[in-house]
Amino acid sequence: MIAKAPHSLLRHGGFTLAEMLIAIVIFAAVVSMTYGAYNATFRVIEGADAGSEFAERARITLDRFSEDLHSFYFGEDGMFIGESTIYGDNRADQLSFTSRAHLVLNKKEPVRGLTRIFYRVEEQDDTGLFRLYRADVPVLPGAVPADEEDGFLLCDGLRQVAFTYIDEDGNEYESWSTEEKKQQGEGGLLLPVLVRMNIGFGDDEEEDGLIHYSSAVALPAGRERR
Repeated sequence: MIAKAPHSLLRHGGFTLAEMLIAIVIFAAVVSMTYGAYNATFRVIEGADAGSEFAERARITLDRFSEDLHSFYFGEDGMFIGESTIYGDNRADQLSFTSRAHLVLNKKEPVRGLTRIFYRVEEQDDTGLFRLYRADVPVLPGAVPADEEDGFLLCDGLRQVAFTYIDEDGNEYESWSTEEKKQQGEGGLLLPVLVRMNIGFGDDEEEDGLIHYSSAVALPAGRERR
């Protein structure tokens, strides 16, 4: 006579449907939490890489701006004009001034003296971003100042380019023109005491989405009064 196995032994010969469903739910939860952790890590890494790239581009742009203004010239042929421009909700300002900081990009090109430098912004396709160009044109004695050239691309992927001009009393302006101030003939300095450049990267539609970098340069002493 063959003895029958106890009922408890037969029950544990395999998994029940309920046990399999519980195992699947636990496995799915573990996978979901693991994926969320990895996804968050990758977002942090991508954000750090983007921030590092922005910082390097901003450093090059602001260093160039500082060097140009530290060589600013305001003699007989000197000028300084800053125009505030708005594209959409963001500023894309223009700036031109005389300087001794001409860039020689060709070894055969003679070294020039006084030059007129332009910072010009244009829209970058349909992305809502800006490109910042820098150009310089030589100022020849007795010649009419040349018009703005295309120049070379200094920085792209920008959300904002803003110049601020601060006078001797600490007042801030979004535009400045030595030509207009000469015509007005009022008292005070023809030039701002300090010029600040602010550039922004990122997404302005998200809260705290913009990353700003700025630099301020004091113009050389000897600013003429009207």
